[in-house]
Amino acid sequence: MNKIKKTLASLLIGASSFLGTGCSNLGLEGRVINDGIKINIDWNNINRGVVDLSTPENISQYLFACLNYRTEPVEKWQSAKETIDKGYGDCDDFAILGAYHAEKLSYSPKVLLLWCSNRNIGHALTLLEKKTEKGKKYGYISRSGSVNPEYESIEKLMEKINESTAEDFKALKEYNALPWYEILRGPYKFDKFFVLDLNVKTKKQPKGVDWRTGKDNMYSYYEPIIKEGIKR
Repeated sequence: MNKIKKTLASLLIGASSFLGTGCSNLGLEGRVINDGIKINIDWNNINRGVVDLSTPENISQYLFACLNYRTEPVEKWQSAKETIDKGYGDCDDFAILGAYHAEKLSYSPKVLLLWCSNRNIGHALTLLEKKTEKGKKYGYISRSGSVNPEYESIEKLMEKINESTAEDFKALKEYNALPWYEILRGPYKFDKFFVLDLNVKTKKQPKGVDWRTGKDNMYSYYEPIIKEGIKR
């Protein structure tokens, strides 16, 4: 898993016009929202190419630097636009937003849902799936880093994720607040997964509702197929 090393300034195109005084060398301590530094990165600017999101690593850096982690009292999945507009989300919201940007890099918009049966804890990441001459290869994007699609199966990729330790995530300010991080500190591992194709239409999904820009709770539409898939 790559470490979080880049500064936000390195992701911004024409950074001088968007970064305030003293923000040009943003590093791990220069979190955009947490440290009270406001940068005008809204839905229109993102789609206009203000931020360099041309690689999975850059997408991960963007999720880390520009968005806050916030849990919800109920299971609610935001669309990509809603997460950008609010400036915060949790792992599933970041996975959907990551999929939105990964789709622009020619990846299918998919979310990898992981589950730890022993602790009843789940996690979500953007799945990167690449077709090669030797078959499909898999990687992921998350707020804590990215892995290029080089694993021959999702099972192998999950093994890689399970090899992560607490030290890999110390850069995240919300480290101690995230439920699934206790898996990193204990003997438990993710043992189930489900791949959700965000473009799949479900019976509950009204016509015209889209995971990219919709305002509804996306989880309510995907819930039946997710629960069925996790059971397998």
